[in-house]
Amino acid sequence: MATRATESQLKVKRIVEECAKLYDRNLCERHVLFGPTDGTRPYETYFPADCFFHLCGIRYKNKAQRVSAKKFFDLALQGKIDPKLFEAKYTKYTEAKLSILYQLVRIDSTGAKIAPMPLVRYGATKAEILIFNMDFAMGFRIDRSGKTKSLIPCTALYDRVPKQTDEKNIGFVLKTDRNEMYYRHRIKPKGEMTEQQESNMRRVTSKYHGDFWTFTR
Repeated sequence: MATRATESQLKVKRIVEECAKLYDRNLCERHVLFGPTDGTRPYETYFPADCFFHLCGIRYKNKAQRVSAKKFFDLALQGKIDPKLFEAKYTKYTEAKLSILYQLVRIDSTGAKIAPMPLVRYGATKAEILIFNMDFAMGFRIDRSGKTKSLIPCTALYDRVPKQTDEKNIGFVLKTDRNEMYYRHRIKPKGEMTEQQESNMRRVTSKYHGDFWTFTR
């Protein structure tokens, strides 16, 4: 008799597949530039398809064949995830991490602060920067594969992030279209900007691809 998926596994399937579509529509294969309010250098990030799996905090075990992170993302987009193959990766934190996944896949609009050389309350992190708000944090590191010079996601934390030594408020967020380097979309701030905000954005974006005056409001 075939094993049936548990209610918990079916819930994970629903969350993962919904968030995969949001990640694909909002972040996948796009560059996002996060700029601090103090006008110091922004942080350029990139969101590969195979980074989505790690943000979920789960294991997907298929004994018949290895499922890569990229393949997992493709299956999630198609609604073909087998819920019976889900396992909790971190017994204590998996459910908590899944609860913030909807915020993580919209980090271009949900992130409030940024901090280099981050500190976390429990355990070490390999992240070189954190982008976070009151409820979650996403860690980023340099892409060691050499595919991009930007920072890519490497961890997700469900926690009230402790005060960071060099934390800064995020003042603006710009985003490219998929597989482009040209920043066309202004995510933050919305609406009209102050003269100081405009001045800061002009100065710090001069080294990046994009025309300040053509950013989509």
